[in-house]
Amino acid sequence: MVSRARGPGVVVAVILARAGSRRIPGKNLRPLGGIPLVVWTLEAARRSAVERIVTSSDHEDILRLAQGYGGLTVRRPPDMAGEGAPDGPSLIHAVEGLGLAAEDIVVHLRPTAPFREARHIDDVVRLLWRTGVDAVVSVRPARDHPAKCYLESHEGDLLPATGRSALGEPSHILPHAWAAAGFIDACLVGALRRTKRMDGGRVSPWLVPHDRAVDLDTEADWAEAEMMAARFRAAAGLPHA
Repeated sequence: MVSRARGPGVVVAVILARAGSRRIPGKNLRPLGGIPLVVWTLEAARRSAVERIVTSSDHEDILRLAQGYGGLTVRRPPDMAGEGAPDGPSLIHAVEGLGLAAEDIVVHLRPTAPFREARHIDDVVRLLWRTGVDAVVSVRPARDHPAKCYLESHEGDLLPATGRSALGEPSHILPHAWAAAGFIDACLVGALRRTKRMDGGRVSPWLVPHDRAVDLDTEADWAEAEMMAARFRAAAGLPHA
């Protein structure tokens, strides 16, 4: 584990906002509550204690919009902007020219979780330093315990998702199970470089407030978020539409 002797390092927020989306076309520029989706995240980052904000995108309009918030922009290469591209390499690419040390922190802010506030970002960063772990992942309670779930093999057989089935065992004796929320994740730069993941090494959970755990993946999600947007707009520091 990286030594904490020098105290908190530089904190960089990274927003990955590519142009394409299969389920919600153009979602990062689409207005939510009258405000472009990516702006919800840019404003929360701007009001937080992070020292730098980097927006990575393959879309000129998204990069231009991000520049208006005083942050850095990075054009994402096509091979990192496809539907199946993992986040890790794109995050490393976004910060590789900043001269960050291993004990500095990358905070991943996904535009698809728009209802975070600056105080939530700061809470996650504080938790990372206070606990001495390599990463903090935002979570929500899992709807189904993974020990009671199965994966289907290519042959059609069911395999216990955790390697050991807990079918028939009382749920209350099983360890707490959390699902990744994609709200705010933070990781030491050294751990990100080493594992190319935001959950490499020792990881602590940060529980997302239940009324804000929105992940915009479908049009149904968007319709639900539209009904919530007015309630959260003022708290996020956003103007009225």
